[in-house]
Amino acid sequence: MENYFNYRWMHDLNAAIREEADLVVFSQLNQDAQVILYTTFLFPKFLRKFSRTFQIANTKNGNKNSYYSFYDQVYREFLMEIMQNLEPIQIEKNSVIFAE
Repeated sequence: MENYFNYRWMHDLNAAIREEADLVVFSQLNQDAQVILYTTFLFPKFLRKFSRTFQIANTKNGNKNSYYSFYDQVYREFLMEIMQNLEPIQIEKNSVIFAE
C-alpha cells in the first residue's frame, strides 16, 4: 500500500492544479493556454502513446480523411477532461487487477 501512494504522489502530474486556489488561477487562463499546458508540458507522452486511440474520424466533414483535433471545441473538452482525471498507478507484474 505504501508503494502505491509513494508512486502516486511522485508521478501525479495533475497535483499542481488540484487545490481550489490553483483551479481558480487555471480557470483564468484562456483555453489555448490550458491546452498548451496539458498537451506540451504535462501529458505529451500520454498523447503520443494513445494518439491512435484518440484519433476520431470527423464524419460531419465532407473530407474522407478528416479527424477531430484540438481546434474542435467538443473534442478539446473531451481530451482535457480525460487528462484532468488521469491518475498514476503502478501495478506489479503478473498481478491480478480484477477477478470475478
